[in-house]
Amino acid sequence: MAMILIADDDQSTRDLVSTLLRRVGHEVTVAVDGDFAYMQATVSKPDLMFLDVMMPGIDGWEVLSRLRREPETRDMPIIMFTARSGLEDVAKSISLGANDIISKPCTPDQIINAVRANLPYAA
Repeated sequence: MAMILIADDDQSTRDLVSTLLRRVGHEVTVAVDGDFAYMQATVSKPDLMFLDVMMPGIDGWEVLSRLRREPETRDMPIIMFTARSGLEDVAKSISLGANDIISKPCTPDQIINAVRANLPYAA
């Protein structure tokens, strides 16, 4: 299975997504702010990342932008995980290189399907 990084400042979201992904066999690490999310992604090089847009420190869009500039993380699937689902927000996420976008709140099936779509070998 895959190693997945969940970067979200909301404890209940991290707990819910972590529990769900662990139940289906994935290894999970978490980050609580943008700076730690960037550092964790560059050090641990996860197979996939769920990245919240609105976080303390640098926001998720800046994390995404920085990760896309790094050779080691440029191709890592990154799913933006956000309550900001307006057309401008979606367009910005896509233009910065997001592989997928999930609007919060979401269902467990949406999370699992996003993992399957972005990591077919880890389904």
